[in-house]
Amino acid sequence: MGGCSMIESLLGPDDRGREEEDEDEDGDEEETEETTEPASLAAPDEPGSGKLPDTEQTDRPEITETAATEAADEDYGPAYIEAINDYIDSAQVDVTELRYDLIYIDEDNIPELIIDYPGYFLEGYTYSDGTVYHIMDYWPYGAMGNAGYSYLPHQNVVTNSNSDLAGALIWMSVWEIDENFQISNKLDADLNIRYFESEPDEFYPEDLNDVNYTDNPYYYYGTTPITQSEYLSYIPEGDYDWISGVFDYDTIIEALETGVMPERPSVYYIMVENCTWSEAEQKAEDLGGQLACIDTPEELETVSSLVLESEYTNIIFYVGAIRNTAGDMVWLDGNTIGDFVWLDGEPSTTGATEDGRTVDEDYGAVLYRSDEQSLRLMDVPDDMLDAAPTYNNIIGYIVEYEQ
Repeated sequence: MGGCSMIESLLGPDDRGREEEDEDEDGDEEETEETTEPASLAAPDEPGSGKLPDTEQTDRPEITETAATEAADEDYGPAYIEAINDYIDSAQVDVTELRYDLIYIDEDNIPELIIDYPGYFLEGYTYSDGTVYHIMDYWPYGAMGNAGYSYLPHQNVVTNSNSDLAGALIWMSVWEIDENFQISNKLDADLNIRYFESEPDEFYPEDLNDVNYTDNPYYYYGTTPITQSEYLSYIPEGDYDWISGVFDYDTIIEALETGVMPERPSVYYIMVENCTWSEAEQKAEDLGGQLACIDTPEELETVSSLVLESEYTNIIFYVGAIRNTAGDMVWLDGNTIGDFVWLDGEPSTTGATEDGRTVDEDYGAVLYRSDEQSLRLMDVPDDMLDAAPTYNNIIGYIVEYEQ
């Protein structure tokens, strides 16, 4: 994946993305059940927050510390294979959906193993002196404002940014792998940004019906007010990568057996949020990716399967298609759009709004067609919600990361 600046991804009015209509409609990847109770927030020493959508917390696998493996440091491959198989034996999810990766979080040349149940949670392992350590035990993401986790390769920095109150509250944790091979805080407190007036120790408003929102952010180190420059000084600088799984079981096992990593595919993330195409493009860039460009039938199948498995077949997703100065629809990566992806009758160039206006349709969006079991591309206006108010809450965008 192309690296992104963590600082760039945190600041700016677009990143707040606060909508006044509903706290739950804040761009989460998964919708959660509506509730009037405040969402629970992660403690400073507790990675992530939330639980799996549509399942009970008790569904998580029973995980114990992986037993010490008698192997030299250069033999982490067999040890990680054993850890993967042990996890699969105890997992209470569809193990065919699990994805894996080897990444380099700390400074040594031994990679960390990632097991990812896409859109739901991560497991992570590190290896030293013949022992596999379980450093990320059921780290949830994809709901309750938690988009996921990122790291600085070889710099022993892991970060997570959560949001709540429709983006008016943002808090960030910074961790490291410590000398005991556990994930621990790199800072003494979480960083947080509040787009509402409150007392310093009032991290979460007591009365959600009486919140004085503001366009001006307030920065805090725990409960200590700080300036924006001080806030930024706490965040290690560099090109961050997302922590996610990209390989299937057979591929990661072969890589661990041979020591040769295959070519890395693109990774896609689904976001559901009322926004314009232009806003979605900026949000994708802020996240370190771009709006998805579907260049091949294989990519179309991959993204279609992701939408189907995520149960978002009713959502219209902006993707990286735009009309160029010659009047042709092209992908943002410069490639021509293949006929295989278009909906019949598209592109149409212009369209009618729900109130009878004619608008230019210079941007791309995809919708899942059950009869074809695939996404299909159509040209749309920049602001679909303005053209079709009935699309409220069924708009999103798909972010693509080049690994």
